[in-house]
This record gives sequence, C-alpha cells and structure tokens, in this order.
Amino acid sequence: MKAVDLVSDGVAGIPHKLSLKEAARRMQTQGLEAFAVLDADDEVVGIVTDRDISLGVVSERIGADAPVSRIMRPVVQCSARARLDEAVMLMETHDSETILVHDADRTLIGVLTMPDVVRHRLCGRGRLPRPAVQSAAAASRGG
Repeated sequence: MKAVDLVSDGVAGIPHKLSLKEAARRMQTQGLEAFAVLDADDEVVGIVTDRDISLGVVSERIGADAPVSRIMRPVVQCSARARLDEAVMLMETHDSETILVHDADRTLIGVLTMPDVVRHRLCGRGRLPRPAVQSAAAASRGG
C-alpha cells in the first residue's frame, strides 16, 4: 500500500502571519485538523495542527493573537509513490503525526495523519475527503 492510498484529499494553506485564534476558527469551520503554513510567496514553510494550537495556547501560554509561525512545526513530506510504511517511518523519525504528501512535481496533494493510518489498520477505511489547496492570498481573505 502506498501513502497516497490513505491521503486526505487536498491541503488547505494559511498565511504564516495568521493568528492562532483565526487558524483555530478556520479549522473548526472547515473540519480540518491541520494546515500547511505558507509564506508570502505561497511556499510551504511549516505545518500547524489543532493539537499544536491547543498546546501552544494552553501549555505554553502563547496568546491567541500570536501568528501561527510562532508554533508551526517543520514540514515533513513524502512522495505519493512512497510506501505507507515509509511514510510512517518518516513520521516516527521526525516525531510528527502529520505528513504532507506531494506528487512528482512536488505539488502538495494531501495530508496523511497517524490517526488515518491507525483507522485504516483497525477498520480498513481508506481516504477521507478534505478541502483543496488554498493560496495564502485566498486564505487571508477568509476563503
């Protein structure tokens, strides 16, 4: 089985200057657990999850108005051609439960999370639909 077989469709991106509060609001309204964090040139510079936001605000006492760049984690990516066990090893190596999956042109095509892997192994469920990639400009307009 390949990583792409379980990847959630699409990756939503948010600007690196977006507040934690707004990122959390968008996660809730869009039904997402993670965002790719984009710089001003729409390049992926990090990833932020709902758990990162929760821990940042509660445990690390970072204000809700702080930018997501303050808590984002380095990007962990793999090719859509990678085997699922290779993607899981990358997650373990980088201590990340979220990995971005890209195609041969390095265009992001989706997100693979450890809960996706566990759900598959326990229940045999495959893909979960997710919104398509958004540019930082569209994300900053609330889209």
